[in-house]
Amino acid sequence: MALVADSAATPETAVDPPAAAARQSAKSADPRPPGVRTLRRWPNRRKASPLTKIGMAVFAVGLVALIADVVLFASGTRHLPLWLNLTAALAVIGLAIGLTATVLDARHSD
Repeated sequence: MALVADSAATPETAVDPPAAAARQSAKSADPRPPGVRTLRRWPNRRKASPLTKIGMAVFAVGLVALIADVVLFASGTRHLPLWLNLTAALAVIGLAIGLTATVLDARHSD
């Protein structure tokens, strides 16, 4: 009497029918859509002001230019264009706009 190993039935792929049925019924009873669970947002939370959003966008553009500036400098380019250096300065300007907008929003809400 020889034992023959079935290559299709490995411990990883073997399915226990009662356990599979229990998992399927638990999934069908869950009304939430599948995927990543996130926390609910507070219904009365404040939204960012337009000035804050502008500050974030300007900061993001400046940050991309700053990263490009550093990468080009590190790769050996020594004479970088003026427009790239000025665009990198937008990171500081965007940060200033965002912080100013945040302070103004905090004062306005009191």
